[in-house]
Amino acid sequence: MTTIRKKQSGFVILYAVLVAGVISIGGILLANIIVKQLMLSSVGKESRLAYYAANAGDECARFGNAQYAFGGFQVDLNDDLVYEQGDIGLLTCGTAVSGPTNVAPGVIGFEFEVESVGGNQGATVRALLSESNPLVVEATGYNIKDPKHPRRVEIVIVRSSSSGD
Repeated sequence: MTTIRKKQSGFVILYAVLVAGVISIGGILLANIIVKQLMLSSVGKESRLAYYAANAGDECARFGNAQYAFGGFQVDLNDDLVYEQGDIGLLTCGTAVSGPTNVAPGVIGFEFEVESVGGNQGATVRALLSESNPLVVEATGYNIKDPKHPRRVEIVIVRSSSSGD
């Protein structure tokens, strides 16, 4: 009986290369998913830091308002509502304070920075006093000081309160 042998040389190498390629592509895809998940989990932490910084800025402005650091609107002897300047030196939780500035008729604005102790996060705070609403605070918290950093996260808190809050 004669047997006919087919030439099969090279097919084993082809199968081995094919299997190795599929496993390599699967490993690369899995590594890509893991890296993205790690980045997403760190964004949660970074946004929490930015929120805490914004909240600290808001609390600093409310503390300054309670200490009469921003001043306020008072009725003068002619029954006119006038702005009476406060003592901005009482605002001990903020740095680089600018103000008071006339933002609009009947609206006085202040801006300052709140920096974390030993960290890279902080907040830029804008406090507005007006005749109708004693204090409006806009605090922008950030996790990284550099505004051009690709991983910077910003959280904005806007809060309106009366003079007693």
